[in-house]
Amino acid sequence: MTSVTHSFLSKYFQAFLNTTLTKTLNESIRTLQSYRFVIIGFFACMIFGGFEFLELFFTEPQNANLQTPVGFLCIWFVRNILSNWILIDTENARLEWQYLCYLSYFALLPLLSSTLLWLRVQHRGFRDNHLFSVQLIAGLLGMSALLLVLAAQFAAFLSLRRALVWLALLMLAYSGVHLYYVFSSPTLAIHHWKIGVFYLFAQLSLYGICFAIVLALKRDIRQRQRLSVAYAELQATQVILSDTVRVTERTRIARDLHDILGHHLTALNLHLDLALRHSSLMNLETSTNSGNDNTLHQTLVVSRELARDLLTEVRAVVSSEKNDREINLQNALTILCTSIPTPIIGLHFITPDKPIPVHIAHSIFCCVREAITNAIRHANAKNMKITIKQHELKLSVQIHDDGRGCDRLIENNGLRGMQERLRLCGGEFRLDHAHNQGFYLNMLFPLNEYHT
Repeated sequence: MTSVTHSFLSKYFQAFLNTTLTKTLNESIRTLQSYRFVIIGFFACMIFGGFEFLELFFTEPQNANLQTPVGFLCIWFVRNILSNWILIDTENARLEWQYLCYLSYFALLPLLSSTLLWLRVQHRGFRDNHLFSVQLIAGLLGMSALLLVLAAQFAAFLSLRRALVWLALLMLAYSGVHLYYVFSSPTLAIHHWKIGVFYLFAQLSLYGICFAIVLALKRDIRQRQRLSVAYAELQATQVILSDTVRVTERTRIARDLHDILGHHLTALNLHLDLALRHSSLMNLETSTNSGNDNTLHQTLVVSRELARDLLTEVRAVVSSEKNDREINLQNALTILCTSIPTPIIGLHFITPDKPIPVHIAHSIFCCVREAITNAIRHANAKNMKITIKQHELKLSVQIHDDGRGCDRLIENNGLRGMQERLRLCGGEFRLDHAHNQGFYLNMLFPLNEYHT
């Protein structure tokens, strides 16, 4: 007994552990997918900015090239401001302080880019022109390779038209600064201007390539997301349709049972009643062979009772099959929510006391599907929460997302369709929204009314 118990507990613990690990792993993968832009952008900032910093860090202060706008600012700061605060009496000390200021700038620049990238992913309010301007100016002051990451961010976070405008602004600004330093130096302008122009075109090409790659990846991700949403909707709709077909088929079978068996059993009861009356008349007319007649009479009575009981049971089974018209709404919604990678949808389904009618379940499924589609296409939400529970004699469906929201809502066909479905079901519809605070939907479906 002890070995059996130990085997059962070990199998149960192993199954529980496997389920927990699988669930944790899936949640971790979904979380990493939602933060993939932050992770890729962070590594890009660290790689480009890190190489620049390390190259400068292992260069002697006397050999460091400070021929950039921020380099001239560092020279001016050390000579005109810092020299008044501390005593810098030699040219080597002045060069070291200039080098230290220049090195500090390139150490802070990757951190600034990574922080702004994280804020843009997490908070839409930081996708502002002013912050892009700050990052553009900071990159141009150092002629930094992090401008490649900035060009990629234009494609990732802005619409195509705005992204192209910012990319053109970046190229024009970089070209102006680069050509100024090439042709302001007599040596470069006379002997090496071709190399400077070639380097400029190569750098502008890299900006365009980074922009195009991220734009293509963005479109590919959107196509994959649409495909995953369509597949999830197809799976959930298949569950709904299979349940609907099952209910329809059971209703048809129940109707056939009622029409065929009910008709024949009713005819059988009529004939048994007729035979029972004839048997009673024969018993009154003749008194001979009363034993056999009584046996025949009792047999007819029992047959009639059995036929009536059978007809009652058939009618009860038919009524039960017709009333059992509930579909598995929770299973369909679970498949729909778990099959969509972004946004991360949390479904809280509390089974109501009363069964959900077919038309109510179908309307809830269509409304939830439309809300998820709107959150993906228009709100660009990262997280959604769907709560379905019974509230008195109504079924409450609450949907909330963390999308960008809006101050003024323009109703589309999806919202109007949701309102029409609720109106046909006799339900109530409430929508709250605000800028950068997402959407909140609250729908109430009656459970005590059965519309057909």
